Amino acid sequence: MIAEAQAPGKLYIAGEYAVVEHGHPAILVAVNRMLTVRVTGYENPGEGVPSGDALRNVQGESAAAASLPHDSRATGSIHSQGHDEAATTWHRDAHGQCVPDEERPGAAHLVAAIQCVEELARAAGIGLRVFDIDVTSDLDDVSGRKYGLGSSAAVTVAAMRALLRFYGLESALEPLEQYKLAFAIACRAGNVGSGGDLAASLFGGCIRFCSPDRDWVGQRLDDTVLPELVRMPWPDLSVTRLRVFGGDAERRLDGDDTRGLLDASRSAAFEATSSDANGEDAEFRAAHRRAASTDVSSEVLNGDRFDADSKLTGTQHGIGSAMAATAFASSAQSAALRLLVGWTGKPASTADLVTNVQHHSTDERERRYREFLEHSDRCVDALCEALAQGDIAAVREHIAQARELLRGLSSLTGTLIETPRLAALVETAIAHGAAAKSSGAGGGDCGIAIIGVRGTDATTGTDTDHAVDGVCGESLKRAELMRPKESRTAQTSVFTDPADESNAESVESTVSAIFQDWRLAGIEPLELAVCAPLAEAPQWQTKRSSRKDDHVRLALQQHEQEASNAFDDVRFMHHALCGVSVSQVDTTTTVCGSRWELPFYINAMTGGSQRTGSINAALARAAQATGIAIASGSQHAALRDPALAATFTAIREQSQGFVFANVGPTVTPRQAAQAVAMLNANALQIHVNLAQEIVMPEGNRDFSDWPQRICEIIAASPVPVVVKEVGFGMSRRSVEQLAALGVRTVDVSGRGGTDFAAIENSRRTAREYGYLDGWGQSTVLCLLDCLSAPSDVDILASGGVRNPLDVVISLALGAKAVGVSGHFLRVLEDRGEAGLVDEINSWAEQLRSLMALLGASTVADLQHADLLLGGTTLEQATLLGVDAAALAHRTA
Repeated sequence: MIAEAQAPGKLYIAGEYAVVEHGHPAILVAVNRMLTVRVTGYENPGEGVPSGDALRNVQGESAAAASLPHDSRATGSIHSQGHDEAATTWHRDAHGQCVPDEERPGAAHLVAAIQCVEELARAAGIGLRVFDIDVTSDLDDVSGRKYGLGSSAAVTVAAMRALLRFYGLESALEPLEQYKLAFAIACRAGNVGSGGDLAASLFGGCIRFCSPDRDWVGQRLDDTVLPELVRMPWPDLSVTRLRVFGGDAERRLDGDDTRGLLDASRSAAFEATSSDANGEDAEFRAAHRRAASTDVSSEVLNGDRFDADSKLTGTQHGIGSAMAATAFASSAQSAALRLLVGWTGKPASTADLVTNVQHHSTDERERRYREFLEHSDRCVDALCEALAQGDIAAVREHIAQARELLRGLSSLTGTLIETPRLAALVETAIAHGAAAKSSGAGGGDCGIAIIGVRGTDATTGTDTDHAVDGVCGESLKRAELMRPKESRTAQTSVFTDPADESNAESVESTVSAIFQDWRLAGIEPLELAVCAPLAEAPQWQTKRSSRKDDHVRLALQQHEQEASNAFDDVRFMHHALCGVSVSQVDTTTTVCGSRWELPFYINAMTGGSQRTGSINAALARAAQATGIAIASGSQHAALRDPALAATFTAIREQSQGFVFANVGPTVTPRQAAQAVAMLNANALQIHVNLAQEIVMPEGNRDFSDWPQRICEIIAASPVPVVVKEVGFGMSRRSVEQLAALGVRTVDVSGRGGTDFAAIENSRRTAREYGYLDGWGQSTVLCLLDCLSAPSDVDILASGGVRNPLDVVISLALGAKAVGVSGHFLRVLEDRGEAGLVDEINSWAEQLRSLMALLGASTVADLQHADLLLGGTTLEQATLLGVDAAALAHRTA
């Protein structure tokens, strides 16, 4: 039996030093140079191959102690083409474990892979076999020169996958479990890196990676059997797929497509050729020709397309050619960026460089080193944002920042990261308008340059300002000056439209010029592209999307138990004979010129991520079923990334009733109109959230132009506009200011419900804004303060509304309608859509009963009900000049 697997090399785009510390992110791409491992087995011991569940059911004792049948053949061999230092033979000891006959450093990862995979095989009840392992690689050139593309990781992943296939175990492990197994193999082979190279080789494409806690893993390796270890959650480990470069789809070809090709052809190829490593089945040749005939660019960074012939030169071993050819073919989307890679001619020792940096960062420089890690994290995530949004100008900016961070780290630690030749590579590319930096640990090896191949506007604004002080502050401040002068203004440079022939010629001219200048500097251009994804990984969420999920999670925590609030300070004076018939009660109200059947609605909550999109759809279905209005959460995420629009449009798709769109005062009038059109909305909410922005780690800090922006949005809006707070309350003075701007409807949205200051503070590492928990005025106090507000402004109420009585109190204090968020979200989470529909219908029935109890035939009649204030609300209202006694005697 023969099994074969391939793994690509890797390149770091950003975060290569910070990722060594567990929990810190980096961006990597897998490149289209492959390493192939072939496992050639001998006689079959007759053991059956178990189902995937067999491995998952393993518990308890170490698999190494098991005594299972295995092949009688005495020895196997390990051979790596062009690497004699890896050649060895191996045998099994008394326990059946693989033992090399001679310790060869070059074979360490292969021996560890055999031992670890066979530990899983033993646990699954599979008899062990003797086999030969052959390694061939495109990661080095024919002379054995290493390009720094991660050959150790590639051989680990390829060997692991080939052995899993050999023992029929590949389908028993999920991709992240396979990664954990590969990491365990690397640890046993003595690898001390972050594991990012393993992730790139295993998952392919472009990924954001956070390394696991290696100390934790090392401890578990000593006291936990592998089947259990790979199933455990690993602290800080994260692998997410980046939807790179303008959202162009990457077609995944490993599981179904590639493996399907492999499985369909394996029997014919190997039965016909037996162990002939150079035999190439006709089917594979045909597949190779199909892939190679595709007219593609060899340097498209998206990995969507590549020139199979130019990339597969030297891969002359049957399945390897066909697999590589097919695995890198992907959908013919136009890529936004192109990757250029240059090799300085000097290999670097990543382990030595990283160890040197860590050694220097443990003395008095610790604080500045921690600053470097923090700034690297911000830069990596900002680059992820730019890639996700297809913002080429921002990509270039953050690549420059990543380079300057490394230069600052080099200065801090005295470690030469960017060698003179790497500096020449980078500066040459920058001079031609590209983004460029070293890749990996530096000290030699490769540098990368990225240029755009389609036009884009300059960034419309990101959430975070990455100018910093401290370890790399001055370097980052120089980053802007390093960019071409023209790119600091109009953001033109070489970012062009590939459909335009003249632009395409310009791009090719730029590439040729960079390559020519590199060669003159003694730098070898490498023909590389980014391969398509090879394994499933969760989609990376933009920071905004992640924040939306955080908001939902933390808001639900706040609403686990509905606490007392200022509504409890208000009571109605009961009059025994003023009641009316429930059948006579009219619950209709008018909001933004539209007649509503009920005076309460589902207020703005969320949107911008997969989970929150599902929540919006469920809320909208409940609104449709009960006939109430619904408001969208902030649509900024969709305005920045149209791919997220579906998480908001689900509202209109599921509800044909009254819908509010939602934006902040930072958008342009055009963007506000886009938000309205996105939902075919009946009205537009503008949320003002100054307190939240102050505490939000990535929040805005300039609010000086909000009044003017609100005025401009109102003037341009095709629908009525409501300005609302987000839980901190709207004072009478604020309402008067808004009235002067032309606002005719205000949602006071006071304290008492979801506390966004507390939520944002919980997202901060130090949680230093805890003293702002509970900031603002309660909804009740806002309503009392606004009793004397301009009469031409309609007041809506929200914030801390827990039950129909709170709705009635709000209406009695002058609100035209009442928004409910946290309570309805909690009901949806606990009882599902049907439970929420039942809750809303129950509220409607209770509302009519309460109005009848108070003698109010209409919503307006409630404003004549006698109210008794008490507690803190009475004290604060009195200070604001509210006549509490008059409120207690409003009945005519």
